[in-house]
Amino acid sequence: MISIIKASYPEYSDYDFIMGVDADSVFYHPMPEDVVAKKLYKENCMMTYLGRGGQYSECGFLGFNMKHPEIQNYAKEMLRMYNSD
Repeated sequence: MISIIKASYPEYSDYDFIMGVDADSVFYHPMPEDVVAKKLYKENCMMTYLGRGGQYSECGFLGFNMKHPEIQNYAKEMLRMYNSD
């Protein structure tokens, strides 16, 4: 996840939303944009993930709201933790 944030901000700060997907993910069909808009993008949330009902969450597929007021602080803190560990 660190590489997502490090690579995406500020380079992609003009985008409203970016997705981070694990490298070993397999897509059998193109993902319609409306699926992302309905399932992942939430204007008032900084991050989203794919919930799976009563199972564990799918953290290999994350969405980042690049317009959220705390996204820069989040990215800086994640990078700080990554570099200090």
